[in-house]
Amino acid sequence: RYGKWATTTQLLGFLPSNVYYFVLPGLATLEQSGALRALTNMVNPFIQANAALCLLLLPAFVRFKGTSDGRRVHGLALLALAGGPLVYWLFLGVFNHQILHLVYHDKYQQYASLLWLIGLQPVILGMSGTYGSLLRANEKLNAIFWAGVVAAGTAITLGIEMTRWFGMPGVCWSILITMTVHHLTLWLFSRGVHRKGLSASPAPMDALAPV
Repeated sequence: RYGKWATTTQLLGFLPSNVYYFVLPGLATLEQSGALRALTNMVNPFIQANAALCLLLLPAFVRFKGTSDGRRVHGLALLALAGGPLVYWLFLGVFNHQILHLVYHDKYQQYASLLWLIGLQPVILGMSGTYGSLLRANEKLNAIFWAGVVAAGTAITLGIEMTRWFGMPGVCWSILITMTVHHLTLWLFSRGVHRKGLSASPAPMDALAPV
């Protein structure tokens, strides 16, 4: 049952990040779709590294569940997974034209300022990944599922409209808004975990069904 919840959640997670590559050629231009992919490549190493580190967080949160070190581990995880990308975001934003020239030469220079927006993606994903691991450690797969539903709904509705009206800037803003909504939803669900303390016993699998 845990695996079924995880599979459904992963399928939902695919939608907010990839829907724009399907709609951009129709709502804007194929060039902008390629530019979005090219700019996102600048932050993909941090996104992939954070995803791998979140897998390591899960057993750590389980190990320290019910101990006084649980909140400390949570805080250190947030500092590492969001703090590192935050420094990179500043570097990426300040030297946006130079970095694009170094990687792509004279291509995509008209989109260089959007790196200020795209560079925030791994910061937000680092925070949401930390809270997601915390909820998984407490077997709150229903919370992660519903957070994915909220994010997917935001991407499909707000994201497509902002793409239609504002093109590439609208895409970048809508991605950030979707990620922020996803993170805030996970944070709201995790407040119950913190109120009860990390020593709370895991919910049985039957209790994971949404209501």
